[in-house]
Amino acid sequence: MSSEGGSFGFIGVHVGESWRVWCDSYAATTPILTIGAGQVTVHISIARREEIPAEAVEFARELAQQAESL
Repeated sequence: MSSEGGSFGFIGVHVGESWRVWCDSYAATTPILTIGAGQVTVHISIARREEIPAEAVEFARELAQQAESL
């Protein structure tokens, strides 16, 4: 699954034994998913954080579905 345009960047993280994952939620903006591995931390959020567009919901559902299937 992918969308058309608007996203940018690439990062690769080898996740070993020292991993952590959490989601910070806020009353006025969208949540931020954080993934940590060793000394590396990656924060993932949508581009427009004041509202939740349909494509962001679609991305979150696909991410959860892919994680469940492992």
